[in-house]
Amino acid sequence: MNYSKRKFLSNKMKTYKKKLQRYRHFQLKHILYYEKQWQYINLKFNRIILHGIQFVSIGETVPRLFNLIEDLNKEDKKVLHVVLPVFFDYYSGGIYNRRMFDIFGKKIYFIKDSNLDVWTYIFLFHASRINMEYFDKYKSARLGPTKVSANKYLLPFTNKERKEGERKMKEIGVQGEFICIHAREAKVKLADFNKRAAYESKCRECDIGTFEKTCRYFMSKNIQSVRMGKYETHICNTDFMIDYANLYHDEFMDFYLSSKCKFFIGCDSGLQSISGFYGKPVLATNMTSICYGWESLADSGYDLYMPKKFYSKTKKRYLNLYEMLDAMNVCAIKTSEFVKNRIVLEDNTEDEILEAAKEMNARIEKQWKETIEEKKHYEKYWRILEEWKTNNKVSKVREDGGFAGYTMNFYKISYTFLKNNLYLLDI
Repeated sequence: MNYSKRKFLSNKMKTYKKKLQRYRHFQLKHILYYEKQWQYINLKFNRIILHGIQFVSIGETVPRLFNLIEDLNKEDKKVLHVVLPVFFDYYSGGIYNRRMFDIFGKKIYFIKDSNLDVWTYIFLFHASRINMEYFDKYKSARLGPTKVSANKYLLPFTNKERKEGERKMKEIGVQGEFICIHAREAKVKLADFNKRAAYESKCRECDIGTFEKTCRYFMSKNIQSVRMGKYETHICNTDFMIDYANLYHDEFMDFYLSSKCKFFIGCDSGLQSISGFYGKPVLATNMTSICYGWESLADSGYDLYMPKKFYSKTKKRYLNLYEMLDAMNVCAIKTSEFVKNRIVLEDNTEDEILEAAKEMNARIEKQWKETIEEKKHYEKYWRILEEWKTNNKVSKVREDGGFAGYTMNFYKISYTFLKNNLYLLDI
């Protein structure tokens, strides 16, 4: 049993060292130091529980870390919870964002560069003391949204981090109110996974150009726009959008900017999830899935979304909401499945994004007036989602992964989008 555990842990550690680009071999000459470190840990804690959490993207990692923090708040202080970053077999990139070790390290104990050799020693010689029962506890994010309050940080920054963030914001040129913008590109999958993953994720892409009209509008209101992202190919040299993704990208500032914006206009990507955990509303555009993948995301109460339009070549018409949910369940987020099922995805237009952004801003400013017609349309919208959920006890993706249940999209669909596409409710 202990041999199998040691072998398992040794393999995980080897993979981790490669991702850290650490190839230094464990040195026996330091064994007395390692043993002393182990004795300190062993005396301080009654139990050591090891968790494996995916470190392949912001969207995979951040919600799971907040799940763990929530659990640690209820945990016995004599129990040490240790996080070992793990990776999908087909993931070829490195640690997606190393600053997560600092940001979350205030609450979570990570195995990282500074203690890597000590834990290599512990796994070799004291594996019997490592509790592996909950290693896969956070393999899937917890069902249900995480409730947040406006501008309330679930994980506050330290004074040192705030000074760093404010200094870098000045260097970037961010002053006063601003919104964050993100248009997903498939290159991130090409850089960190493979060509196949990049192709399959093309259905989730959108064009940064469709956000320009929105950025121009907010600039007229003295609200800057900061273009977020990593590995982006489209350069945005404009006077109404700061191209942070290409010109200033910084792993810490992914978090700090997301926490400071008025709201985040994103797309079918995990990057937009950061803002929510800092109490900032999210407008999610160009969504391809609303029947799963919303596990543990933050719910500010103001969040809105717009789906892409699903045109069926077979039926020769746009699919209504219930049909879209069926298609999402079958196709998941795979381009090949949409092609196979003869479904063409149409991106949100620049006018749709602008109107939804105005709506988001009005709701935040308490200037949005709900009409009787709007209320009736929303009632029908939620009834359709509830009916589909009743008829589908588990989403296909979660079922294939061995998970029970699902969290459907709890964001409100943008009413400016819904009222112009009422065929969605025609079932």
